[in-house]
Amino acid sequence: MNKAKINNIEILFPAAWDNFNKKQLLFFVELYLQDISTIEIKTRLLLFLLNIKFKSKQSISKYGEELFHVKQKDAGELLISDREFSFLSTGLDFLFRKQKGTEYVCSELTQNLIPEFKINSIWFYGPEQKLYNLVWDEYMQADSYFTAFNNSKDEKDLDKLIASLYRIEKKDYDPEDENFDGDKREKFNSYLIEKRAALLSKLDRKIKYAIYLYYCGCKNYLKKTFDLVFNSSGSESSGSDRGYLTLNDSLSKEYADSPEKVRSYLLYDVMERLQNSRKAQIDLEKKIKK
Repeated sequence: MNKAKINNIEILFPAAWDNFNKKQLLFFVELYLQDISTIEIKTRLLLFLLNIKFKSKQSISKYGEELFHVKQKDAGELLISDREFSFLSTGLDFLFRKQKGTEYVCSELTQNLIPEFKINSIWFYGPEQKLYNLVWDEYMQADSYFTAFNNSKDEKDLDKLIASLYRIEKKDYDPEDENFDGDKREKFNSYLIEKRAALLSKLDRKIKYAIYLYYCGCKNYLKKTFDLVFNSSGSESSGSDRGYLTLNDSLSKEYADSPEKVRSYLLYDVMERLQNSRKAQIDLEKKIKK
């Protein structure tokens, strides 16, 4: 966590995506959805995180600096300089990346801060942190809609992404049962996505985009953890339906199992297999070159 010291009062605020709580994340999303600069996003977010409010918009010239009269919940009323505030706002640089002189939001959020939500009296439950309990079929579907949304910006694709990840509770859910598989969500069924997506279209936009940022962060985590998988020229990094179907058939041959069975494997088991296969391929190519 970042630390800010105001009037000898130490205040902690997030230094990484996974330091956010739900309230903080949703406030960031509210800013993210507005057409404002990254500087304004960081400024308004910092005020929120530090629980600071301006007593007056008029600044005071003192000690060669422009000072602002503010009030902080625990520290009380005080003067803070533009220089001090600018320095504190650099603590939020982790939210953005620069590319060709342009800053953009780059999520590394892997904690699911929206584990459940209710819509039309129906509770929906999401994945665990880092997508640990996703199965391969679920990931293929979700990632296809994720890619589609990034390309189209059509929220219908976003609704389908969420419908791929969030499901109702199993009818026989019992965490104390010795046969419990660790996932309270009903078994993944791709045929229900379209219908569920229509219902989820009514979901608050802030919740939708909070889930989107969570998936972005998990995808970035997967890319770092299984770098050989995503850096290869294979279809696993393309996110296309056809690419995933081809990959699934290849996995079926490698596992010596049916394509339908492979779809039910846990995402991380499949990624580990792909990573090891790619490493073995690279090692073999190096030996051949020698």
